[in-house]
Amino acid sequence: MRSLNISFTSNLRLIHIMLSKELFKVQRTYINRVETKKTKRPFVHKYEIGDLKTTDIYEFTEDLQKQRTKVTYKGTSSIEDEMNDLTTKSTYTTYNRKYPSFNGKPCEHIAFLKIHKAASSTAQNIFFRYGYTRKLTFVLPKVTKNGYPNVISTITSVKSKNIIPPPINKHYDILCCHVIYNRKAFEAIMPKDTAYIGIVREPSEHIRSIIQYFRPKEIYKRFNSTNPISHFFKNPGSSAKSIYSLVNNRMAFEYNFPRRLFYTKDSDGIKRYLRKLASEFHLVIVVEYFDESVVLMRRILNWSIKDILYVTQNESRKEKKTKLSLEDKRNHREWAILEYALYDFFYKRLWDQIKQEGDDFIEELAFFKSLRKEVTEFCRGPRTKNTNFEIPKSQWSDKFIVNNYDCQLLFKRELSFVMSIRREQYGF
Repeated sequence: MRSLNISFTSNLRLIHIMLSKELFKVQRTYINRVETKKTKRPFVHKYEIGDLKTTDIYEFTEDLQKQRTKVTYKGTSSIEDEMNDLTTKSTYTTYNRKYPSFNGKPCEHIAFLKIHKAASSTAQNIFFRYGYTRKLTFVLPKVTKNGYPNVISTITSVKSKNIIPPPINKHYDILCCHVIYNRKAFEAIMPKDTAYIGIVREPSEHIRSIIQYFRPKEIYKRFNSTNPISHFFKNPGSSAKSIYSLVNNRMAFEYNFPRRLFYTKDSDGIKRYLRKLASEFHLVIVVEYFDESVVLMRRILNWSIKDILYVTQNESRKEKKTKLSLEDKRNHREWAILEYALYDFFYKRLWDQIKQEGDDFIEELAFFKSLRKEVTEFCRGPRTKNTNFEIPKSQWSDKFIVNNYDCQLLFKRELSFVMSIRREQYGF
């Protein structure tokens, strides 16, 4: 068997880790700044440890961020004031860095809330690989005549009529197909020690992706103009009246925000529901900081570095990307109160959780970024069934290999994975 050993990169890894200690000083400065000030969140994450390029680790955006409009809830102070107050009082710190509920063992019971157009297929592939290679049981949808094999529901939560019962003498281990969140419904089918993982994406990028992919009728059928998107954002409420609309606070809808909040946007109601979500989710992945999120997830779930490797799934081609103007983004922020409250809250919560992890977190992050790049290059390059990529033991991982089968699973598309899992579990 021919083996490719990456020991030749060991010296480079030492350089990465030495460099990462300097980067961590900047990271800690940023986290402390978030804690003591009402800072604007960074949108751009520009360092690449693997290439030893360290251009301005956390670069605050110009344009929209510098001109960011202070949008207020009905009868309250600004969103930033509300979110800082809310995260300070949140109960999420009950999930401390030791995560005692999993007793130091790898967590094999996962409920992942897969949000449309929020890099959720990339995250889902991590859970698919973990469960599929360990023969765990997935919650799969009953496919109707006009349904999709990867969607349980886009309007309601899990019910006996929309999911296939687990195989005889087995229980569900992993839920990661599209469905609306409902804690009671999830708990009714999942084990008590289930880890709950969510995901959020910066709202203007999220709706841009939705518009590009779904071409919603509220925009393209309603406005017959050269720029229907800008027409829509001038008064989105007049077109997207239904709470089921893909362009009406869709992330909040999939997190099952109380329906009345879509109309009242009541500050106290928003805060209460965010506190509820914070007490129920062990982690909410922030798409713009995906690597940071999955490294934290690895620690929470007691998984290995290999378990969280990924390649980007369902990425749109850059030349075809729909674009929103600064005015479109401002108008969207004024209207999509629930989306920005949700994102801002879990954005800050992620960094608060990372702060609890200690000085070695940024070192592990640097290691993971470099490793993921090398594994991706290996999997994209020429290889045979007998070609292995060998990763030596490190502070964060035992020795392991990435082989041809691992590469196939990393690049396996969502629908193909669902069909493979269905055949494995049910034989059809």
